[in-house]
Amino acid sequence: MLNLAEQIIPKKLSKKQALIINEIADKLPIYLLEGNLTSFTDGFDPDLNIYNIEKLLRIHFILTEKTSEGGLGVVDFIRNLALKLRRIKAIANPRKNVFDGEIKGRVNWRHTIKLRNNYSPTGDTLFVCEMRERTYDIPENLVLKKILQIIYNIIFEDLGKLIEKKKKNKWFKSWSGIDHRKLTLAEELYQIFHKNIHLKRISLEDIK
Repeated sequence: MLNLAEQIIPKKLSKKQALIINEIADKLPIYLLEGNLTSFTDGFDPDLNIYNIEKLLRIHFILTEKTSEGGLGVVDFIRNLALKLRRIKAIANPRKNVFDGEIKGRVNWRHTIKLRNNYSPTGDTLFVCEMRERTYDIPENLVLKKILQIIYNIIFEDLGKLIEKKKKNKWFKSWSGIDHRKLTLAEELYQIFHKNIHLKRISLEDIK
Protein backbone atom coordinates (compact mmCIF):
# COMPACT_ATOMS: atom_id res chain seq x y z
CA MET A 1 0.00 0.00 0.00
CA LEU A 2 1.21 3.48 -0.88
CA ASN A 3 1.91 5.77 2.03
CA LEU A 4 0.08 9.09 2.27
CA ALA A 5 2.96 11.06 0.75
CA GLU A 6 3.03 8.83 -2.34
CA GLN A 7 -0.72 9.17 -2.75
CA ILE A 8 -0.87 12.95 -2.67
CA ILE A 9 2.26 13.85 -4.66
CA PRO A 10 1.41 14.35 -8.35
CA LYS A 11 3.91 12.80 -10.71
CA LYS A 12 4.59 16.14 -12.41
CA LEU A 13 6.09 17.66 -9.25
CA SER A 14 9.79 18.31 -9.20
CA LYS A 15 12.02 16.54 -6.67
CA LYS A 16 12.31 19.74 -4.61
CA GLN A 17 8.55 20.14 -4.44
CA ALA A 18 8.21 16.47 -3.52
CA LEU A 19 10.69 16.89 -0.65
CA ILE A 20 8.54 19.59 0.90
CA ILE A 21 5.31 17.66 0.38
CA ASN A 22 6.88 14.50 1.81
CA GLU A 23 7.59 16.42 4.99
CA ILE A 24 4.06 17.80 5.07
CA ALA A 25 2.19 14.66 4.07
CA ASP A 26 2.88 12.69 7.25
CA LYS A 27 1.26 15.47 9.27
CA LEU A 28 -1.85 15.91 7.12
CA PRO A 29 -3.99 13.38 9.05
CA ILE A 30 -3.35 15.27 12.29
CA TYR A 31 -4.24 18.57 10.60
CA LEU A 32 -7.47 17.14 9.18
CA LEU A 33 -8.53 15.65 12.52
CA GLU A 34 -7.67 18.68 14.63
CA GLY A 35 -8.94 21.24 12.12
CA ASN A 36 -6.16 23.72 12.80
CA LEU A 37 -2.71 24.49 11.51
CA THR A 38 -0.97 24.47 14.86
CA SER A 39 -0.86 20.69 15.08
CA PHE A 40 -0.18 20.49 11.34
CA THR A 41 3.06 22.41 11.65
CA ASP A 42 4.32 20.84 14.89
CA GLY A 43 7.51 18.94 14.28
CA PHE A 44 8.67 20.91 11.23
CA ASP A 45 12.19 22.21 11.02
CA PRO A 46 11.87 25.31 13.26
CA ASP A 47 13.94 27.31 10.80
CA LEU A 48 11.26 26.80 8.17
CA ASN A 49 8.59 27.99 10.62
CA ILE A 50 5.55 27.21 8.48
CA TYR A 51 2.45 28.35 10.37
CA ASN A 52 -0.16 28.52 7.60
CA ILE A 53 -0.98 27.29 4.11
CA GLU A 54 -0.44 30.75 2.62
CA LYS A 55 3.18 30.73 3.73
CA LEU A 56 3.65 27.25 2.30
CA LEU A 57 2.31 28.46 -1.05
CA ARG A 58 4.62 31.46 -0.95
CA ILE A 59 7.60 29.15 -0.45
CA HIS A 60 6.42 26.91 -3.28
CA PHE A 61 6.15 30.00 -5.52
CA ILE A 62 9.83 30.97 -5.17
CA LEU A 63 10.94 27.39 -5.91
CA THR A 64 9.38 27.30 -9.38
CA GLU A 65 11.78 26.76 -12.28
CA LYS A 66 11.70 26.25 -16.03
CA THR A 67 9.56 23.30 -17.08
CA SER A 68 9.96 20.88 -19.96
CA GLU A 69 7.05 22.69 -21.65
CA GLY A 70 9.11 25.90 -21.69
CA GLY A 71 7.44 27.84 -18.90
CA LEU A 72 9.77 29.94 -16.72
CA GLY A 73 9.64 30.10 -12.94
CA VAL A 74 10.80 32.50 -10.25
CA VAL A 75 14.30 30.99 -10.09
CA ASP A 76 14.81 31.59 -13.83
CA PHE A 77 13.37 35.09 -13.52
CA ILE A 78 15.90 36.07 -10.85
CA ARG A 79 18.80 34.48 -12.73
CA ASN A 80 18.05 36.75 -15.70
CA LEU A 81 17.15 39.79 -13.61
CA ALA A 82 20.42 41.75 -13.88
CA LEU A 83 20.24 41.67 -17.69
CA LYS A 84 16.58 42.64 -17.68
CA LEU A 85 17.22 45.65 -15.44
CA ARG A 86 19.86 46.99 -17.83
CA ARG A 87 17.13 47.22 -20.47
CA ILE A 88 14.55 48.86 -18.26
CA LYS A 89 12.38 51.52 -19.89
CA ALA A 90 11.86 55.14 -18.90
CA ILE A 91 9.69 57.94 -20.25
CA ALA A 92 10.22 61.70 -20.35
CA ASN A 93 7.34 63.66 -18.81
CA PRO A 94 6.96 67.42 -19.43
CA ARG A 95 6.80 69.40 -16.23
CA LYS A 96 6.21 73.10 -15.57
CA ASN A 97 8.27 74.87 -12.90
CA VAL A 98 8.28 78.48 -11.73
CA PHE A 99 11.65 80.24 -11.42
CA ASP A 100 12.44 83.67 -10.06
CA GLY A 101 15.21 85.52 -11.91
CA GLU A 102 16.46 82.46 -13.80
CA ILE A 103 15.47 80.22 -16.68
CA LYS A 104 15.74 76.45 -16.78
CA GLY A 105 14.41 74.62 -19.80
CA ARG A 106 12.02 76.25 -22.28
CA VAL A 107 10.04 79.33 -21.25
CA ASN A 108 6.28 78.97 -21.60
CA TRP A 109 5.47 82.60 -22.32
CA ARG A 110 1.69 82.23 -22.19
CA HIS A 111 1.83 80.88 -18.63
CA THR A 112 4.65 83.28 -17.70
CA ILE A 113 2.65 86.36 -18.73
CA LYS A 114 -0.43 85.07 -16.90
CA LEU A 115 1.62 84.42 -13.76
CA ARG A 116 3.28 87.85 -13.89
CA ASN A 117 -0.11 89.55 -14.26
CA ASN A 118 -1.30 87.72 -11.15
CA TYR A 119 1.72 88.98 -9.17
CA SER A 120 1.98 92.45 -10.75
CA PRO A 121 3.88 94.65 -10.20
CA THR A 122 6.38 92.42 -8.32
CA GLY A 123 6.24 89.42 -10.64
CA ASP A 124 8.37 90.75 -13.51
CA THR A 125 11.23 88.35 -12.74
CA LEU A 126 9.08 85.20 -12.71
CA PHE A 127 9.33 82.58 -15.47
CA VAL A 128 7.27 79.46 -16.10
CA CYS A 129 9.64 76.95 -17.66
CA GLU A 130 8.92 73.56 -19.19
CA MET A 131 11.37 70.78 -18.45
CA ARG A 132 11.31 67.14 -19.47
CA GLU A 133 11.84 64.80 -16.54
CA ARG A 134 12.81 61.17 -17.02
CA THR A 135 10.77 58.84 -14.89
CA TYR A 136 10.99 55.10 -14.36
CA ASP A 137 7.66 54.95 -12.52
CA ILE A 138 5.72 53.45 -15.42
CA PRO A 139 3.25 50.57 -14.90
CA GLU A 140 5.49 47.75 -16.15
CA ASN A 141 8.38 48.89 -13.92
CA LEU A 142 6.14 49.29 -10.89
CA VAL A 143 4.81 45.76 -11.40
CA LEU A 144 8.38 44.46 -11.76
CA LYS A 145 9.55 46.07 -8.52
CA LYS A 146 6.44 44.96 -6.63
CA ILE A 147 7.02 41.35 -7.72
CA LEU A 148 10.67 41.60 -6.66
CA GLN A 149 9.58 42.99 -3.30
CA ILE A 150 7.28 39.98 -2.79
CA ILE A 151 10.03 37.52 -3.76
CA TYR A 152 12.53 39.35 -1.53
CA ASN A 153 10.17 39.17 1.46
CA ILE A 154 9.62 35.44 0.99
CA ILE A 155 13.36 34.74 0.80
CA PHE A 156 14.57 37.04 3.58
CA GLU A 157 11.56 37.02 5.92
CA ASP A 158 9.72 33.73 5.48
CA LEU A 159 12.99 31.84 4.94
CA GLY A 160 15.29 34.27 6.73
CA LYS A 161 16.60 31.76 9.26
CA LEU A 162 17.59 29.32 6.52
CA ILE A 163 19.52 32.12 4.82
CA GLU A 164 21.23 33.22 8.04
CA LYS A 165 22.32 29.71 9.02
CA LYS A 166 23.24 28.82 5.41
CA LYS A 167 21.49 25.50 5.71
CA LYS A 168 22.00 23.14 2.76
CA ASN A 169 18.43 21.95 2.27
CA LYS A 170 18.10 20.04 -1.00
CA TRP A 171 14.78 21.65 -1.88
CA PHE A 172 16.33 25.12 -1.40
CA LYS A 173 19.48 24.40 -3.42
CA SER A 174 18.54 26.71 -6.31
CA TRP A 175 18.65 29.66 -3.91
CA SER A 176 21.43 28.59 -1.53
CA GLY A 177 23.85 26.91 -3.97
CA ILE A 178 26.91 28.79 -5.28
CA ASP A 179 26.91 29.62 -9.00
CA HIS A 180 29.72 30.60 -11.38
CA ARG A 181 29.72 34.15 -9.91
CA LYS A 182 30.47 32.71 -6.45
CA LEU A 183 27.18 34.06 -5.15
CA THR A 184 24.05 32.23 -4.13
CA LEU A 185 20.90 33.29 -5.95
CA ALA A 186 19.64 34.69 -2.64
CA GLU A 187 22.79 36.83 -2.29
CA GLU A 188 22.41 38.03 -5.86
CA LEU A 189 18.80 39.03 -5.22
CA TYR A 190 19.88 40.90 -2.07
CA GLN A 191 22.53 42.88 -3.96
CA ILE A 192 20.18 43.73 -6.82
CA PHE A 193 17.33 44.76 -4.53
CA HIS A 194 19.48 47.09 -2.44
CA LYS A 195 22.16 48.30 -4.85
CA ASN A 196 20.90 48.19 -8.45
CA ILE A 197 20.80 51.77 -9.73
CA HIS A 198 17.96 51.06 -12.17
CA LEU A 199 15.77 49.50 -9.50
CA LYS A 200 16.43 52.39 -7.12
CA ARG A 201 14.91 54.77 -9.68
CA ILE A 202 11.55 53.02 -9.39
CA SER A 203 9.46 54.24 -6.46
CA LEU A 204 6.68 52.24 -4.82
CA GLU A 205 5.78 54.99 -2.35
CA ASP A 206 2.34 55.53 -3.90
CA ILE A 207 1.69 51.82 -4.49
CA LYS A 208 -0.21 49.85 -1.86
